[in-house]
Amino acid sequence: MFPHFFFQFDDSFEWNKADSFIKKNHSNLAIVFSPEFISNHSSELISSIISKNSCITGNIFNPKETILSENNFDFIIVSNTDFDRFIDIKIPNKKIVVSFEIQNPGQYTPSLIDQLKNYFQFTVKYPQYTCAVFTDLSLIEDLIGFLGLMNKIGLRHFITPYDECADKLKTDSLQFLFQNNNAIPDVSTVLQLEKLRGKADHLDEKVIEILSERKKLVEQMSQIKKQKNLPIFDPQRWNEILRSRKRSGKEKMLDEELIEKIFEAIHLGNIKSMLSDEE
Repeated sequence: MFPHFFFQFDDSFEWNKADSFIKKNHSNLAIVFSPEFISNHSSELISSIISKNSCITGNIFNPKETILSENNFDFIIVSNTDFDRFIDIKIPNKKIVVSFEIQNPGQYTPSLIDQLKNYFQFTVKYPQYTCAVFTDLSLIEDLIGFLGLMNKIGLRHFITPYDECADKLKTDSLQFLFQNNNAIPDVSTVLQLEKLRGKADHLDEKVIEILSERKKLVEQMSQIKKQKNLPIFDPQRWNEILRSRKRSGKEKMLDEELIEKIFEAIHLGNIKSMLSDEE
């Protein structure tokens, strides 16, 4: 089981400054060596650092290399963007942590969720892997709030650069955020959730039926445009759709950005369909 905090050491870190922090919090953190550090130092030095520490150590997969370092690391971190290439390479039997980068972690919640779109897709496809957020925790003013938000969506591991701010994180005091993650709901709660999920499933089917009906109308419009030699894309009509749908969604307490993305996807799908009919 991995600790919640992974501190990355780059080529410029001073080991003596970090040593006391690591000894104090060794059970709650891991050390990560950057590709630059590994390439600029001998394997003997890295092995010596590893042997002198009680916390677990790992490295970051470098997509430019086809052979991974043979140091006795406890784990390897792979960016989700490099994962497909990583699994094609024959590697030593290492534990794997898949990272998802968040830039500007102090931003408001919707922006953070948008940046983690690949995380939600990845966990559905590869539920067996441990996932972690890669970001600079020292930039976050409300650290407790940020970690709590990540915990709610299943992200309980964090990779962050080591600097003198690491001491302020007090990893011992942050452990309470991640306790009781495996709570088992009672029978009443399970039944209540299943009932609501059933209703949601029914509505999803209705949405699909409506989209199918809408597609038939688009096909009819496509034939008319083709016969009359009219352009497929009408900017004025598109702006009218966006304005009216966002207004209607707002009246029903729906997020305008969500409505825009939904109808954008529908509209682009219609254009692709019309173009395929032209061929």
